[in-house]
Amino acid sequence: MRKNVILHGDCLEKLREISDNSIDAVVTDPPITPPGGIVLDPFAGSGSTIVAAKREGFDYLGIEREAEYVEIARARVDEDSEKIDKEDE
Repeated sequence: MRKNVILHGDCLEKLREISDNSIDAVVTDPPITPPGGIVLDPFAGSGSTIVAAKREGFDYLGIEREAEYVEIARARVDEDSEKIDKEDE
């Protein structure tokens, strides 16, 4: 499974170097969410934070008021789950 993780110290520099969607997660050092914690995203939008939390092994709770974005986030999480399952085969 491919993962690109950027630590806080070199985050901006690395983001400038990347011209496509190759980042799976951006994390801080030290982590904001403790091991075994739950990631809360009160403005879930298209679900990128939820996907990153799931890939890092966290439970998650996404909240989004716009029905259109709820469907986009659900589809994105489902698509990523299928992708991870194929990578694990």
